[in-house]
Amino acid sequence: MDRSEVGMRIKSFLKSKKVTQLELSQKIGITQSIISEIISGKRNPLPLVEKICEVYGVSRDYLITGEENKLSDIIANNNIDENGLSHDDKVRLLDKLESLYERHQAILKTISDATKESGDVLKEIAAINKLLIVGTNI
Repeated sequence: MDRSEVGMRIKSFLKSKKVTQLELSQKIGITQSIISEIISGKRNPLPLVEKICEVYGVSRDYLITGEENKLSDIIANNNIDENGLSHDDKVRLLDKLESLYERHQAILKTISDATKESGDVLKEIAAINKLLIVGTNI
């Protein structure tokens, strides 16, 4: 994570919302001088990012990476930790996702190689869709 890039995204976000550093500091309880240091890349931006996300509902991943809707946003937006997923549940969920990803990649390879008939590919797609809809008993 490049602190100065995160700082620039925070600065841009504040500008788009027409919020000054002082107004933000009063709203979230972090001093204006600390906000300034974070924006300039001198401090760890994560505490400020978390506060901005809580108050304004902006994407954590957007502020950190410049891209939205990554897995950490999905987890945060759905309060997965607060809903009580245990470590084992999280591991099972990640294993399922990895398995589906591998199957997806295999299907793409099959399509690109054109070595199987379209019926087999459609069966695989249907199997994956079934897993996504009803087969994820985690």
